[in-house]
Formats: sequence, C-alpha cells, structure tokens
Amino acid sequence: VPLRGQPNRGQPALDLEKVMASQAVNSSEVGTAVAAVGATKGAISQLQEFVQGAKLYPMPPNCAVLQWSYDTRMVGGRGSEASVLEFRATVAFLLDGVPHHAVGSWKHSKKIAQRDTAE
Repeated sequence: VPLRGQPNRGQPALDLEKVMASQAVNSSEVGTAVAAVGATKGAISQLQEFVQGAKLYPMPPNCAVLQWSYDTRMVGGRGSEASVLEFRATVAFLLDGVPHHAVGSWKHSKKIAQRDTAE
C-alpha cells in the first residue's frame, strides 16, 4: 500500500479488516517494542529497525521506511523578547500493512523534534 502519493507497483490491495484482526497493534505497543530493541541505539534507528522487521507485509527494497514531515511556528516576540522558530515532526510508516503516524511536541530544532517523535 503506497504512502503519500507513492505509486502502487503491482502490490495487492489490503483487506484492512483482515489485517486488523490478525495484527492488533496500537501506538503504545509500537513504543514498547521499539524501546525493547536496544537502549544503545538512537530512537530513530530503533523505530526504523522495528518497522523493517515486520513479517506480515515487509517493506519493498529501496522504499523509505519512515516518512517525515515538519510543522513550524514562531513563538515569543513580546516586548523585548525575540521570536523563536519551533518545529514539530510527524512520522508516517506502515507496520504489517497498517498505516501508523506519530506527532511529537514542539522543539527548537528539526533534529530534536524528529528524535522526540521517534521516542
């Protein structure tokens, strides 16, 4: 199943009810499983390895496993304060054929926002 406008390359259509019945996965289970992968690796690489390890519908080669997008906002700027640009990352991925996404909190850099979302 393609994400965000990616072409369908002859993949069969998913029966979402069948997938949901066979693989009941929620976001807290994803987070717990990612944390169990190993504390020595970064959160982003742990999430990517967890998604790549899916057995029911493995990702095709040369396909981005995690798809990132960012929101921005300006905060502050009252009186003598300078405005500060903040970022919020969103990650989307397929886990055993089921689309998932996670949104992090506002951070002062894209990299920190990305890491916060992966955690």
